[in-house]
Amino acid sequence: MRSMRIFKFSSIILTFLFVLILVHTSLAVADGVIVPLQETSLYSGGVAAGFYVGIDGDLFIIDRQDELWMIDPETGNYRNWWGIGGVELMDVVQTQSNVVWWTISDTVFGNLNLETNAVQYWDLAYYFENLLNLGPLSYQDGSLWLAPYYAPNYGIFRFDLSTYELCLYQSPVYASDLIILDGMLWMTNWQNDSLMHMDPGTGRLVKFATGGDIHTIDSNLRTDGTQLLWTEDVLNGQIVSFDPDSLTMTAYDLPTDEQPRNLDLRGGKVWYTNASGSFGRLDPNTAGKASIIVAEQVVKTSMTPECITLDVPFTNIASREPDGTFTWTDINSTQTDPLTGVLSYSLLEGSEPYGIVGTLDYIWVTDPGRQKLIRMPISEQEAFITVIKEVINDNGGSALPDDFNLLLNGQPVTSGETISVDPGTYTVTETLLPGYTFEGFSGDCDQNGVLSLAAGESKTCIITNDDQPAEASAIYLPLILK
Repeated sequence: MRSMRIFKFSSIILTFLFVLILVHTSLAVADGVIVPLQETSLYSGGVAAGFYVGIDGDLFIIDRQDELWMIDPETGNYRNWWGIGGVELMDVVQTQSNVVWWTISDTVFGNLNLETNAVQYWDLAYYFENLLNLGPLSYQDGSLWLAPYYAPNYGIFRFDLSTYELCLYQSPVYASDLIILDGMLWMTNWQNDSLMHMDPGTGRLVKFATGGDIHTIDSNLRTDGTQLLWTEDVLNGQIVSFDPDSLTMTAYDLPTDEQPRNLDLRGGKVWYTNASGSFGRLDPNTAGKASIIVAEQVVKTSMTPECITLDVPFTNIASREPDGTFTWTDINSTQTDPLTGVLSYSLLEGSEPYGIVGTLDYIWVTDPGRQKLIRMPISEQEAFITVIKEVINDNGGSALPDDFNLLLNGQPVTSGETISVDPGTYTVTETLLPGYTFEGFSGDCDQNGVLSLAAGESKTCIITNDDQPAEASAIYLPLILK
């Protein structure tokens, strides 16, 4: 009898614990939102790294194992080459529809013909004696710019694609990434944790101390056309932006124990990979942040490049796998909001996300930990608002839609531009111009300029103004009585 009571008591305890486990599990799920993802396998012996978006919108995946994928983001059709440069593939840039230039983590750079699979390449070890490791590259106006990630005795190279002239701007460079903005070369320098830019015309080189920690090759640099953004690829690192006009550097808060690796910009939001096993989205308008004004430090007032002409290139043929179409497997992610302005998306155990890029329909992530390509349908995560300004000039007015200051939840927007937003309720307002009256709202917003959107919805708010007639002026003459 006693043993039966013990058994019953034990059963009650186990049942209670089981219920607690179920309750705890359901609460964990309730704390997040289940989001559908899709994934497909890449070559198991590879190490998928960053993305490059080609001139026709194709996605290129740079695989460190000397492999390159070219993907049509709409169809999932792909092409795949390997044996391009011989060792670790570092960066690519597309200069023509059928030509991609590349660097490897050595002294070799060259190009790949995407139709014939032909490779042309040069080895800088034949021209320079000291240690040199190539890294990021960019292209502008017929010239290829190469910024080595290790070149203590050299600097930035400019290569003329038509004449094979190679020019060296002598100044030590340790570049994590390189982009061109408004004709200027911008680089993240991992050796002294700085942001640098060089004027190609004068060779003037300046740096801005970031006060953070920039990784050697994994941290990447992006621009929205006005600001520059990069990641501090270290544990508890931050996402940082820099405004070249105001010299304002802003560091954005991320959840504890995250390690931001690569980032991309889409619809005013920053998407990033977290090396700790997830990816996220940061809203610069609402996320916690701290800003400072940084001083410009002149490294070189000017530089006259030293130029040589390289010999004819070596040639080779890259191996190419049969073209194909990816087959996708459905998986789930849990979306949470660990901080204000930050969304986090979980990935499967063993994931080590690296590259990230946004297209019209998807957010794409490379996962070298499991050697997978992952995509998330973005239309299911966001909504779209278009604010349109209509101006009636029937009384001599000349104002244009862009002359009005339009605001969406207090943030400036441009008339006719479709922007992505989180599902929710939004209010459109404006700053009224002198000489114009507010006529009202129309479209999808109510009389107060308020509209609500669910995920996947697109709505338009029209705000109309009319010019006022000029006040009639009268001339008064004195009345003279005789």
